Amino acid sequence: MLSRRHWLRKRANITKVIILAYMRSGSSVTGKILEQARNAIYYFEPLRKLSFYSYANQPLTSIDDKKRYFATNKSVEKGKIQILKAHLNCKFRNTFVETLLDRAVSGCKICKKFNQCLKKNNSVPMVNKCLPQLQNVCNSANVRIAKVIRLDMNLVPELLQSDSNLYVVHLIRDPRAILRSRSKVGLKILEGEKHTKRLCSQIYYNAIKTIELKKIPQFKERIMTLFYENLSENPIAVTKDMYHFLHIPFTENVQEWIRRNMLGKNLNKNPFSVSARNSLFHTREWRLKSAYDFVKDVDEACLYVYKLLGYKAARDINHLRNISESFFDINRF
Repeated sequence: MLSRRHWLRKRANITKVIILAYMRSGSSVTGKILEQARNAIYYFEPLRKLSFYSYANQPLTSIDDKKRYFATNKSVEKGKIQILKAHLNCKFRNTFVETLLDRAVSGCKICKKFNQCLKKNNSVPMVNKCLPQLQNVCNSANVRIAKVIRLDMNLVPELLQSDSNLYVVHLIRDPRAILRSRSKVGLKILEGEKHTKRLCSQIYYNAIKTIELKKIPQFKERIMTLFYENLSENPIAVTKDMYHFLHIPFTENVQEWIRRNMLGKNLNKNPFSVSARNSLFHTREWRLKSAYDFVKDVDEACLYVYKLLGYKAARDINHLRNISESFFDINRF
């Protein structure tokens, strides 16, 4: 059994990270980059099932086999905080069966023993039986990462206040690139003026909230704004800065992963892949393939976001297609 002194020292060396992002914003790549850290566990969208089930007015199942509904916005917010705390603190009895069986854990690189233990038996008793396998893996992880696309910055203060080892990376990407990527993977339901305005409003609100929180001394060094354009165009240097901010050792293994997966000459055409690609071309590719009318409409709807964050509107179609000129002022924000 660990002595209290040893336990406290180990606890002090644990870094927990929430990647607060948007659908098709480069969050999977960012999560994979952090997953390359030594002794890391990575949860892929642990809030997914809560969002789906609450929208459908269906209950989630607790580990002790009780049903819980999330009928109000307040209850959903409490559920999000509960799930994130459970996964980042290895207290899996506080999460839900559907979340543990979803891609949040099934996609976890080092959670294979838990998934093998289940043997495709998704019953509550079987989940309870296999839970120690997941518990052991999580307890041994010095870096614990949760990538979420269903969290607003207004919930971050409560999470940060409750855990001094927690950091938040707010990942932002050009709204035009996000919308183009959503269209590319067939998310037609997220197209149109209404969804454009909603996306830009969400990014703007979270960015403003980030600015406010960074003025608070206890949060200033624990929230990082990461622009996907910066990460894609200079992946090694920006990743090194991110690791340094999070107090995670930047190793040769991390650097090698970036070389293979972000600096490769092979342009992987699978929109869901994070494998080798030329990341500089990838981050500007949307400008070659987006209709100018589409870009103009987004520019008009989101100009206030551009002004805050440093993005540039397209002057004309020639300006749009000239990818040698950046649409992002990297010295802003």
